Amino acid sequence: MNIEALKLKKRILVVEDDESFREVVVAIFESQGFSVKEAENGLVAKNILEQSKNEFDIVVSDIKMPHLDGLGLLDYVRSQHPGLKFIVMTGYSESLEGKDLSTVPFDMMLSKPFRFEELQEAITQMLKSA
Repeated sequence: MNIEALKLKKRILVVEDDESFREVVVAIFESQGFSVKEAENGLVAKNILEQSKNEFDIVVSDIKMPHLDGLGLLDYVRSQHPGLKFIVMTGYSESLEGKDLSTVPFDMMLSKPFRFEELQEAITQMLKSA
């Protein structure tokens, strides 16, 4: 299956509290033909998802954010939108310290800073497995 076919009508929700970084990630996805919505924290993302009627295919979220962190958002997604793919991005690997990663139900993790190619590969893998 070609990546263009996978992108067709695929929607991504980008959740990141760093506005500059969020804008770059959104621009990358939009330049690749995806439909993208953005949220500045997990609480805003949760509200978007509650109103979305399952319109998203993938959530790409930071972990460390105010109001509702990425792990809290992940818990919400797994309970209310169990089929939704979830990629965590973090520059704070210590956020997961003490957790058995095999018990954290994200689909993929990207450590910041990451290369454009790594982000693209992560999305391609998520779309192929959807």
